[in-house]
Formats: sequence, C-alpha cells, structure tokens
Amino acid sequence: MFPPMPVRLYAHLTWTTLRRLPLLNPEVASFLHRFLRIEAKRHGVQVLETGIVANHVHAIIQLPLSSTYLAWCKGSKAQARASRTVMG
Repeated sequence: MFPPMPVRLYAHLTWTTLRRLPLLNPEVASFLHRFLRIEAKRHGVQVLETGIVANHVHAIIQLPLSSTYLAWCKGSKAQARASRTVMG
C-alpha cells in the first residue's frame, strides 16, 4: 500500500486589456499586484507570482481543494474593471 500523496491545485491565469491596448501603466500594475493578493486571501487562494505588463496580466495561484476558484477569478476581474474606472 502506498502512502497518500499530497494534492495541490495550481492555475495560471491570464487577462488581457481591451483589444490588447497598452493600458496597464506602472501605477495600475502596482495596484493590481497588491489587489490580486488581497482578493486571493479573501477566497483562501495563494498568489505565488504575478506578471503584469502593459497589455496583460499573469497570475500563478495555488488553490485550496475546497476553493471556488471561479469566484476568485470573477471577483478579481470585476474589481480590476472597477478600479480602471476610478483610476481613469
């Protein structure tokens, strides 16, 4: 009999800007970097790494097995959209 193996769930998420326009300046990137971690914590998700350039965002995340990762994705994207309106 083999011992039980630990199970981990990872995801690589990407978002692009509208028509891949270069809309993510350093100020917005800094905000998104902080915000993604806050939103992840709210959903019990761990952000392992982010990569943010002018026209897209990458996030490597670790999901708890009971996680509803779609809720995290939806919440993150919604808040990012809302912040774009606030930041101009």
